[in-house]
Amino acid sequence: MKSLFTTVAILATISAVSPAFAQEGSQLDVFATPYGTISVTDVSGDCTFWSQYHGSNGSVFDPDASLQCSATVSVNDGWYGNLWVATDSKDGWMGGSEDVVDFGDEIDLTGGKTGTLAEVDYDIGVSYFYIDRPTADDGDVIQLYAKLSKSFTWGDTTVTPYVKLEQYLPTNGDLPLDGRMVRIGADVGGPLFGDFSYSVGGEIFHDDGAFGFDPGVLAFLNGKVAFATSDRSSVAVLVKYSTPISGAEGRQEELSFAAQVATKF
Repeated sequence: MKSLFTTVAILATISAVSPAFAQEGSQLDVFATPYGTISVTDVSGDCTFWSQYHGSNGSVFDPDASLQCSATVSVNDGWYGNLWVATDSKDGWMGGSEDVVDFGDEIDLTGGKTGTLAEVDYDIGVSYFYIDRPTADDGDVIQLYAKLSKSFTWGDTTVTPYVKLEQYLPTNGDLPLDGRMVRIGADVGGPLFGDFSYSVGGEIFHDDGAFGFDPGVLAFLNGKVAFATSDRSSVAVLVKYSTPISGAEGRQEELSFAAQVATKF
């Protein structure tokens, strides 16, 4: 529950502070350094209510409903920072089940950089996953990641194939185990009608045993339909599906749904 209040407070603070920095143009000058001026180019946040905590490795970390909120600040030269918080319904805010493993809360802090090299877009960074799980002696996780992508546009449709490497390193505790995931996929998006837009994506990834799961190859599919309530805000419905292709014992077909509210400041 503390994580939920923390996220709401951070998003409220960003909302209150960002207009004070507002200037003409897309950049908000913050302060000067000996190496140049640091300018905030984008501040955004969202909260998503998922039917369950469906992890990026195709497993369900928690079968109870999960509220997941995120805030991202981007500055010049492609640098960005992100705070992501997840809290489950067993914390008491909507009365979840008590007969499942208590995953608890999670707070992820990420710093990274985006850019373009030889006409290929890249996104590299590091994340620290703080996992508050009182019923198990599990530790936190450091994630290193690198992603290469290239976008192609046909009319109003944009297709973005990508490849991504993720390395997971435990910091303490018996679990999770270290491991690596390699993802190959593509995202497709564009307008539907009026203020509606869509995005769909699919990927195949290999997990060599990160988080202590059996190695295997899995597939992910996701979809999103969004409605722009203003030039800065939107609401959306999301769906996520994953299934093992080979190996990956202990994981099975999973289908999750969500509702999301997002805004840019």
